[in-house]
Amino acid sequence: MPSFAVLPNINLKGYGRIILNEISISVFLQSVSKISDDPCNRIYIWRTLVDHVQMGIIRPEIFIKCVVKNLPGENTEFALQIILDKTFRILGSYFTLEQG
Repeated sequence: MPSFAVLPNINLKGYGRIILNEISISVFLQSVSKISDDPCNRIYIWRTLVDHVQMGIIRPEIFIKCVVKNLPGENTEFALQIILDKTFRILGSYFTLEQG
């Protein structure tokens, strides 16, 4: 598997809904916490992954596994707040208590 991904709109220079290709999705799901150049770009990736859950491109349980794997590597308080907020929204929207 390639170890690189494409992030359109890096550094937030424009507006639009970004749809990542399968390789970029896979790389970001595995290693979003390792993108250390700029916390804004990591937050942008997290928000893009959440958007992909909402569009049905990424299954919610795959996103939750990504959070469990990558959250411990996040060291920016603002990013943590955004990630946890989005994660709680996904948990509340896509899962029931019976699913545990």
